Amino acid sequence: VRVTVDGGLPSIDTARRILVHDDGAGRLVALEEVAIGHPETVWERPIDGASDLAWLGDDGSIVVVEDGAAVHRLASDGSLRWRRSLDDLELEGVRRFGGVQALPSGHAIVALDGDGALAIELDGEGAVVWTLSAHEGLQAPAVIAVRD
Repeated sequence: VRVTVDGGLPSIDTARRILVHDDGAGRLVALEEVAIGHPETVWERPIDGASDLAWLGDDGSIVVVEDGAAVHRLASDGSLRWRRSLDDLELEGVRRFGGVQALPSGHAIVALDGDGALAIELDGEGAVVWTLSAHEGLQAPAVIAVRD
C-alpha cells in the first residue's frame, strides 16, 4: 500500500482497521489508519488466495476463506485461533467454501459450493452450529446473508 500526503497529517477521531489481501505476495495485512490517508501496518501473515473475509464480533477477530479450501479465524493481532478444512468438517458433496458473513454473536456463516449442503454456521471455536441443506431451486450460493 502506498500513501502520499502533502504537508502535515490530517487527524482522525477513531483509527480504522483495514484488511488487505496482497495476492501477489501471498499475505494478509492489517493496517490501522492513524491519520486520514496514512495507514500503518499492524500485522501481516502469510495466506494464499483469500477469497473472502469478514470482521467477527467486538473482539476484532477475523474470519478468512482461503482459496475455497479452508476457513481460518484470526485473533485481532493476526494469530491463528482455528482453521477448518473441508476434510475437517466432513461435509459430503461440498467442493469448496464460498463467501463468509459475520454475525453479531461472533459466529460466521459460510456459503458452500457443491451438492447437498448450502451453508454452515461456525461458532467462535470453529464448531458447526447448523447446516443448511439444499432446497429446491437453490444451487451453490456464492454468498449468503443471515440476520440474527
